Amino acid sequence: MNLIHSKFLKLLFFIILFIIFSQEIFSKEVKINLNTKNIKKIYNMFGINNFSKIIHFKTEFNNGINYQYFNCGSEFPSLPGNFPCSFLSDDFFSMDTPAMGSSPGGTVFIKKGSIVGPFGGSVIEVSSEEDDEFKLKLFYSKDKFIKSYIFNDHLVLFRWIGKENKSLTEIYILVIKKEELTSIRRIRFDEE
Repeated sequence: MNLIHSKFLKLLFFIILFIIFSQEIFSKEVKINLNTKNIKKIYNMFGINNFSKIIHFKTEFNNGINYQYFNCGSEFPSLPGNFPCSFLSDDFFSMDTPAMGSSPGGTVFIKKGSIVGPFGGSVIEVSSEEDDEFKLKLFYSKDKFIKSYIFNDHLVLFRWIGKENKSLTEIYILVIKKEELTSIRRIRFDEE
């Protein structure tokens, strides 16, 4: 039963990526005002009480592996740390085919956390091994889709809708310096 469930999730992931990259997608980016109302709205949307729950999350990481990742298609917005679309789902550990619309990326070193993260799923560390400047900490939800990641002073949050067929609708990019939130940008996806 687990094998069938795993294959179904992989198929579902590829269908979602195909939909994302096969249609013309327009993303609109806006700066969000830093006020209590907007911050609380983001907290509620992502089911958290504050951002430090994510930023200060600690776990031991298991032995890592080298992984050949794929970049996002040209329609997908550029995100901090050059986030590759291979990591939209934590199924990348068992996938060996690139997503539609993606392009070859490179090789990174990935390690899985020993405990589940703040969103109930895996925590993954992605690095180049030689350079600490390129290091992402990825947080997944129970449904295996990415919920957020940290890159330097950026916290990036992904909003998905749908239960069986997930769609990425918004990405929030927060800059947090010395424990203080300094800016929020929102990228909203619209199909035309």
